[in-house]
Amino acid sequence: MGTGTRRVLGPAALFVTSSVMLLLGAPAAMAAGDGPVTQTPASTKTSGQVITVSVWGNGSKAGSAGSGSGGGGRVDVSVPAPCWMTAGFSGKEYFEWVDSGQMARDAYHANESVTPYAGYEQYKDDAQGHWYGAMCTSANWPNQDDIAGFNSFVLEFFATHPSVYVPANETPPRPPVPPALLRDIALNNLRLPDPRLDWNPKLRGNQGTLVNLDTWFWLDSAPTTLRVHAAAGGNEASVIATFGGMKITAPSEKPLNCDGPGTPYTAGAQTNCALAFGRASTALGAEATPVTVTTKWTGTWAANGANQGPLPRQPDPVTATADIRVDEVQTLVTSSQ
Repeated sequence: MGTGTRRVLGPAALFVTSSVMLLLGAPAAMAAGDGPVTQTPASTKTSGQVITVSVWGNGSKAGSAGSGSGGGGRVDVSVPAPCWMTAGFSGKEYFEWVDSGQMARDAYHANESVTPYAGYEQYKDDAQGHWYGAMCTSANWPNQDDIAGFNSFVLEFFATHPSVYVPANETPPRPPVPPALLRDIALNNLRLPDPRLDWNPKLRGNQGTLVNLDTWFWLDSAPTTLRVHAAAGGNEASVIATFGGMKITAPSEKPLNCDGPGTPYTAGAQTNCALAFGRASTALGAEATPVTVTTKWTGTWAANGANQGPLPRQPDPVTATADIRVDEVQTLVTSSQ
């Protein structure tokens, strides 16, 4: 479907488009297709369509460390709410809309059958209070690829948030903050560390290695598990990213896949993450060989401490490149005969 505004009269009607207008009480609705708990969730603060979410964890880019090194102090981040309650007609305006017959005429032209809100007559002289109705927009859904998740959220929101009259001195209902929304906020605040590649041998001076000699590779101070928590409205979601190995590539060399972050070299140690370069850097026409490491991560999540399985959107791999000079040693073999 297109992206234009659709006008309907039924309070539960939805179209799979970017926007839908509900005329009853003039609320608006928009729809587009659609680790353990470690701290007490913070309360939700709302202003219009904004939600304040508390985020923390050793993998949080919103926290003080933000590098996956174990900091990630709790901070508040403001995000737009995908659904909220918005003001429509005042009590007086709504009464006049119904009493004048305009509601019936609008319903006729829209081929809808509608009835007025129960008890609307008692607000017929109130020009200060308003009817509040549900409004949703897919633009505020944190995972734009999760149309099914957004549709499910919207349907649940409309089912549990019928239009309600709110006097001028009272606060309208606050938008809910479901675990699935918090999950995506946590994932958006996950920062995977840039891999810092180390190796051995490292020749004195240029820190290079040698042709046809096993060069050990490993990651310096590599975390194996990172967590980001997001809490608001009495709910908390946790995203857990687990290191899933790395791939090392270099020009003219067969890719090297390592199950873990590698083993730092020590005398007598063993490793399954070593590469013997077949060509010197000079043979490639360069002073150093670009060695690229790509780290892989798998993500799971939990809602209020209960495991929910794999994330619907897995973390992207992280890549870094180190320029390593690969030299060759010239030898002369002579016969004893």
